Amino acid sequence: MSTKVGLPRALLYYEYAPMLHAFFRTLGVECVVSQPTTRETLTRGAGRVVSEMCMPVKVYCGHVLALVDHVDRIFVPSIDRVRPGTRNCPKLVGLPDLIAAAIPEAPLLTVDVDTEGHWLALSQLLLNLGRHFTANPLLLRKAAERAEAAHEAYQKLLLQGIRLPEAIGLPEQPARGPELKPLTVAVVGHPYNLYDDYATHRLVHRLERLNVRVRSPSSVHATDRWWNVRRLAQVPYWTFEDEVVGAAGSYLQRGVDGIITVSAFGCAPDSVMLAVVAEAAREANVPHLSLILDEHSGEAGLVTRLEAYVDMLTRKRERAHCQMAT
Repeated sequence: MSTKVGLPRALLYYEYAPMLHAFFRTLGVECVVSQPTTRETLTRGAGRVVSEMCMPVKVYCGHVLALVDHVDRIFVPSIDRVRPGTRNCPKLVGLPDLIAAAIPEAPLLTVDVDTEGHWLALSQLLLNLGRHFTANPLLLRKAAERAEAAHEAYQKLLLQGIRLPEAIGLPEQPARGPELKPLTVAVVGHPYNLYDDYATHRLVHRLERLNVRVRSPSSVHATDRWWNVRRLAQVPYWTFEDEVVGAAGSYLQRGVDGIITVSAFGCAPDSVMLAVVAEAAREANVPHLSLILDEHSGEAGLVTRLEAYVDMLTRKRERAHCQMAT
């Protein structure tokens, strides 16, 4: 009977899911992914941490709790520097310690990721992680190579415009609405803030139903995103700053009708990044909508704000066409 490793469907799962699945599968380890977020997931997770904790961490705790009785180990990494000169959110760096304290019954499998973007360092980390399951050096090397190949293939799919949930293999509800989408809006933020349908009230799908063509950070090459981080913020500091500042800067240069930033209430790194994006949007004369979500964010309020924003963009475009016609 194979070992079962649980993968919480939250936080950085969206960044590294294909790589983790390929790695563990090659080692003969069964991956068990927690079910999509529900109200119960969030409620159970929030009950294990202080109220001031950000919603993504509360959701993560809920997913860990959902896996506790169904797997042998739960993979909870500590991820810090995955690019030179940057640091990650302290909550993500200290995530294993946080989970161990909040959910002591969880059988954790952890690894410290501090590679500064060097694949050889990450490969060595994977080899060390794999030794929990096998001592076969050839099998360990094969698992690391397949993990690298899966991650590269995943990034290529995203750059081709494949939706992130589809690229990972997660079930996705099709968008509805007219095929012709005259408005283009960049929706930027971390994947766990964009693609958790419960936490975001299916934000992307709602925009598409409003006849909006949505553009996401994953469709922009990492090199372009980091170039725009340096252009707007001068010195990159946060590990995933490119998903917010970099993606926003890229789309503002390409030309979009509007830009929406999505972040979690109480996220200190994002609060700094949002200020940079807001200033860049003002300079580019592109309407910017900032959505800050927490467990109390209501669906009706979100829908109202989206409808008002799209209506404003539509009127702005109509006025521009009228001015050109005259």
